[in-house]
Amino acid sequence: MDYPHTPDREGARRSAFGVRPAPRDHSARQTPKSERPEVTASTRLLLVEDNPGDAYLVTEMLAAVPAGDFDVRHVIRCAEAEAYAGDVDVILLDLSLPDAQGLEAVTRLRAAAPAVPIVIMSGNTDETLAIAGVRAGAQDYLMKGRVDGDLLVRAVRYAIERSKVEAQLAEARASELALREANRCMEEFLSIAGHELRTPLTSVLGNVQLAARWVDQVRRTEGDAAASAARLAQVTTLLQRVERQGRVLSRLVNEMLDIVRIQTGRLALHPKPTDLATLVREVVQEHQQRAPQRTIDLEVPSAEEVLVCADAERVAQVLASYLSNALKYSAADQPVMVGVHTEGSAARVWVRDRGPGLPAAEQARIWERFYRVPGIGHQDGASVGLGLGLHISRGIVERQGGQVGVASTPGEGAIFWFTVPLASSSLDE
Repeated sequence: MDYPHTPDREGARRSAFGVRPAPRDHSARQTPKSERPEVTASTRLLLVEDNPGDAYLVTEMLAAVPAGDFDVRHVIRCAEAEAYAGDVDVILLDLSLPDAQGLEAVTRLRAAAPAVPIVIMSGNTDETLAIAGVRAGAQDYLMKGRVDGDLLVRAVRYAIERSKVEAQLAEARASELALREANRCMEEFLSIAGHELRTPLTSVLGNVQLAARWVDQVRRTEGDAAASAARLAQVTTLLQRVERQGRVLSRLVNEMLDIVRIQTGRLALHPKPTDLATLVREVVQEHQQRAPQRTIDLEVPSAEEVLVCADAERVAQVLASYLSNALKYSAADQPVMVGVHTEGSAARVWVRDRGPGLPAAEQARIWERFYRVPGIGHQDGASVGLGLGLHISRGIVERQGGQVGVASTPGEGAIFWFTVPLASSSLDE
């Protein structure tokens, strides 16, 4: 029993309990076993009491109850209690301390150890104060003149149990809220997914039907070469639209499949030495061909390879997602920049746009599944998307030993980046 402030026995007469404890006599009549409160062995109890007589009486009462097995640490100041509060099972607290008066001590100890139950023991019989103490965070309020050993141990036991129940209820409420949020996100995702899938599918079907009619008209006007050529040109345009919408459908389906693969740990990766500089040039060139009216500046080492150990197809998928977002969220007259450089044992790829940027609070959430930043619209009239691209990108990069990140200031655009290990560092490992 850790009890550094041992008072003399005469001090007990001056305590707020108003009595001096009887000598310990475990052979005397005691509470029947069936009625005794049970306490976990070696319950760590912090006694915060500056009155030597009261401190002596409390320790005597705790020791006199056979059902109690306490490891008591006694302190006389709130500051000392704050230092030890996180390492005990329960706190017995007086409300009149040298450095804290009234409920100030409850507030300070609750902040220092939010999960540790507090039992107030006070000589103040004001019920209003008792209610205020419980509202401030204490589990119980005991009046010193009305406490015996069994009642004290029982109060300690119930305080610990109540604290555990409260923690379980808080955890259950948090789980319920998380489940509700997950269900809300799933419902929103299904709604968006249905819309995003129907839009290109409707376009595909409509263009195919129209192309079929024009092909039929070409057959009817075989003698008119000019009319036939015009119709065939229109058919070609329609088929190009079908191809674009087909790519959109393929991307959406692949994103949904990738989410399942990532969540189940079945995302297949095939890392091998790859020239990242060449890979980045190819992805940028493909996007430049799809959007010839946009300016995409490239900053890639031209005279040397940037050899990484990675799945080239998946890395290209991540860069394509970054680049598509940059083009989607920035104005058509604003350039997008893509760069590659090495840093230590990794290569970093980054994409900079001149879009609306991201608030600091959103920069961590954008990597969450289904999440889309509210209030930021697309600049090019593109579809909304499923909110999966960045989440999938993070999964692909982290599975290959890399990292993802973003740096952004609202109104000044954003820089999205990811890293992959250099081939030399991977071989060294």
